[in-house]
Amino acid sequence: MHASISICTSIYCLAFAPIHRKCPNGSECKYRHALPPGYVLKSQMKELLEEQAAIANRDMTEVIEEERQKVDAKTPITEEVR
Repeated sequence: MHASISICTSIYCLAFAPIHRKCPNGSECKYRHALPPGYVLKSQMKELLEEQAAIANRDMTEVIEEERQKVDAKTPITEEVR
């Protein structure tokens, strides 16, 4: 295969190393050299887990109140309705 020819494929290269961002097959590889959607590097995993833990530990009443504030209600809600 000629190096200047680019092949568009949706298949990700399994040999592509995310740490080095290199493929052992180089320009001869016919697969896509990119990280798949949703791929998380190990260096980012700790931060992601901490964010998820913070969300899980929130008080449910806080979450409900925040979501309620986002609603654009056309009818006013009084204390008696709650």
